Amino acid sequence: MTILVLTPSIGGHYFGELLTGLTREIAGADGRLVIVETLEAGSRSDAELGVFATPVALFEIDGVVSVTTAVGGPFLQTLRDAGKPVVLVSAQIPDFDAPIALPDNRGGTIAAVEHLIGHGHTRIGFVGNLTQQDVAGRYAAYQQALQMNHLAADPALVFAGPDNDFLGGSRAASDVLAAPDRPTALMVSTDRSAIGLMRALTDAGVDIPGDIAIVGFDNIETGAFSTPTLTSVNQRFDDVGALAARLLLAQLRGDDVSCTPHLLPTASITLRSSCGCLADALGSGVGARDQSLDPSSALLRSDLEDV
Repeated sequence: MTILVLTPSIGGHYFGELLTGLTREIAGADGRLVIVETLEAGSRSDAELGVFATPVALFEIDGVVSVTTAVGGPFLQTLRDAGKPVVLVSAQIPDFDAPIALPDNRGGTIAAVEHLIGHGHTRIGFVGNLTQQDVAGRYAAYQQALQMNHLAADPALVFAGPDNDFLGGSRAASDVLAAPDRPTALMVSTDRSAIGLMRALTDAGVDIPGDIAIVGFDNIETGAFSTPTLTSVNQRFDDVGALAARLLLAQLRGDDVSCTPHLLPTASITLRSSCGCLADALGSGVGARDQSLDPSSALLRSDLEDV
């Protein structure tokens, strides 16, 4: 069994973890992956639908996984017309219905915003490039969380960047600094953007979390070593990749798999310094804790920390 994976990129935390999960599940079913990177050389953003149109491995594959905006609907329709089942990851493609493996952007973001509200914040902003579908979902959840808690979603507190990477956060920081009435907290679309944002804000003399508390999304390793350490929604993207693989394997077995979003529940928020929660004095993230720990795990951790 050979599975074609179409992806804008193969590098970085998101794509690297996602491909790891895909590989784990497909290899466990005695299959192999053929991975095609579709983003044009020199391009920085994967927010727009790809224009990749090169026919690859059509007669050598059994199924297809398309990641985010790797290719457009017509390309995927050609593959399906040839009898190849298709699964999408983290993106709905116009005029093309297929099962979609998604992280729980809504649940994770609502939990993060409500955590900031629990710290007493009422002016909570959002940072992110909304052209990326996962981020658009997180923004909608941010708005919903505010509404659920009887807070206004102020458009003046939404700060866009050119991407959802370090540069996007750094550029958004300029608008945050220029805001006439700054937010006291920010929900940031991704950890990489949050880290770029924090670097620029602290360089400008802003105290985090004293002046502005920050929560990211992804819980990448770098967040445990940033200054300050980054509180983040803990989403394992290898599990999203594994979910996509299971959806495809089910189709290959002949199971009826609905052409709808299939959500991977978000587990928790990892609490560190950037939101105002206590962490270790050195800021290395060693003192980080997980908001979703069950009582027995929390008790064990408490006992270990007292040793």
